[in-house]
Formats: sequence, structure tokens, C-alpha cells
Amino acid sequence: MKMNFQTFPVLKTERLTLRNFRRKDIENIYKIRTCKDVMKYMDAHKMESLEEAERFLNYTLKTHREGQAINWIITLKGSDDMIGYVGFWRVDKSHYRSEIGYALNKKFWNMGIMSEAIKESLKYGFENMGLNSIEANVNPINTASLKLLEKCGFKKEGYFRENYYFDGKFIDTVTFSMIKKDYHLRSIISSEKDIPKDKFINKLPVGSRNLP
Repeated sequence: MKMNFQTFPVLKTERLTLRNFRRKDIENIYKIRTCKDVMKYMDAHKMESLEEAERFLNYTLKTHREGQAINWIITLKGSDDMIGYVGFWRVDKSHYRSEIGYALNKKFWNMGIMSEAIKESLKYGFENMGLNSIEANVNPINTASLKLLEKCGFKKEGYFRENYYFDGKFIDTVTFSMIKKDYHLRSIISSEKDIPKDKFINKLPVGSRNLP
């Protein structure tokens, strides 16, 4: 696996730039991690100070330097202001597996921004880092996040009852995952959507076991 991020990989999509964390992001990190609606299903305590946001940033940069994880700040093209973050905050190198995490400023919800950022980070994880599987753990009542993961191609892997303890109560977890084979198949299907029907038929391998 490639986990050397001394030269941080900046990613670009049609609308977004995904860049490294910077000290100027501390205030926006704090805003996101103190928003009641953002934190509602994160099952973590709100930040209590800018100092806590600074520790969050320092820890994130440390994991980058040490090749333990990689997370990106999400910005809109034409602006360097942070509107969210996405990345692989936990990496199991021995099994080529990682866990994805994300959060977005509420002002930018329902615009397709997070799905765009997730898809680009998945591309980097599978094609550049060498990951074989990526998981996501979600509170089952967080329906928006469940739909987001399904939209991005994740498949439900399991439902764990009361396996997470937070704020005096046990919480269920839904685990989703995507494996490299799923990612490549999705990429092929996506690229062939724009191919004329006659050319698409000619591209299919005759007798393929993958055909319905």
C-alpha cells in the first residue's frame, strides 16, 4: 500500500478541490463540529473550544505525516474556504482496508457535494493507495448518510446491535463497504453510459458469466 503523503495529493472534481488541512481551517472545523444538525448522528461530543479544533487539526496532520491516515478539506473551486472534510481516518494496512469518514457544513447540504467528494476519495483510495476495501459505519437512523453511501456504490455489509456506547446509551451500527472489484465494475458501467447502444453491445465479452 502507498501511505507516503509527504507530498500531499490534492484532488480536483468538477466543482471541488480537496486539499490538505491548514491552520486557517481551525475556525471552520469548530463551526462544523459544533453544529447541532451535523453532530446529531455522529455520536461524538461537540467541540467546546477553538483549542479542541486545533488539536483535531494537529492530530490529522500528524497522521498524514506518519502515513497512518489521509483526510482532505473540501473546498469549492474558486474558493479556498473549508466547507467540509472527507477521508480515510483509519487504515488497516495488513488487510488493505480503510474506514471513510466525512462531514459537511449544513449550508452546503443537498447539493451533491459530499457524494462528489466521496467518489473522488474512493478513486484515490483504490487507484493510488492500493486499498482493496473501504468501509463506513453509520448510525441506522441517519437516513441521509445511508442514502449517500448507497448512491456512491457502497453495499450494506452488516447490522450490529448496540455495539457502540455513547452518552450513556448503547447505539446500533450499520456497516457498509465497497471492494475494489465493485469500484472497477461501477467505473466501467459509468464510462459506458455515454457509448452509443450498438458500440456498447460490441464491447461486452460474449458469454461473460457477469451478464444477467
